[in-house]
Amino acid sequence: PYAPVTEKHLAAGGMSIGALTEATQTTSDNVAANLLIKKLGGPEKITAALRAMGDTVTRLDRMEPEMNLVPAGEERDTTSPRAMAQTVAGLYTNDWLSAESQARLKQWMIATNTGARRIRAGLPADWIAGDKTGTGIAPSMANKYNDVAVIWPEGRKPVVIAAYHEASGYFENMRDQDQAVLAEVGRIAAAWMANAPAA
Repeated sequence: PYAPVTEKHLAAGGMSIGALTEATQTTSDNVAANLLIKKLGGPEKITAALRAMGDTVTRLDRMEPEMNLVPAGEERDTTSPRAMAQTVAGLYTNDWLSAESQARLKQWMIATNTGARRIRAGLPADWIAGDKTGTGIAPSMANKYNDVAVIWPEGRKPVVIAAYHEASGYFENMRDQDQAVLAEVGRIAAAWMANAPAA
């Protein structure tokens, strides 16, 4: 599995929960994600927590990297853009996280380096925004590009954009043209926000 951060800590024999969470968020470190999933009781416990948060759609069934294998018709490890956007929005607007944890997550989302060509690429450069990406590339399915971005407009509640794109087929490497679809989503959202009344 992809492990750009955890592989550097093998000699030390461990990482803190905070460090694992930061690695999962900012770099999509698969090993860090798996360690956190195990610590939280496994995929079924995370799905149960999502249900308790009011998310009746999102489900986690497998570990990394298998959870990224979602060919047509697969129901495991799936969500919907609406469900994901509502759940992520809840992290910042409900009392699920302390104010300190919300601030830390915001910092990590802004520092995330995996989505530079996705939704955030379509937003004005001076906007404060962060994101969390997901990517699925396997010969058994069309490539999948996911991104959930959070924008913090001055004087307004956070705005969440969730977008999921499926390529025209399987390609061995990520393609700029596929990521550009998500950047266009960002541009459309930015244009909408520029004209939307403050909530």
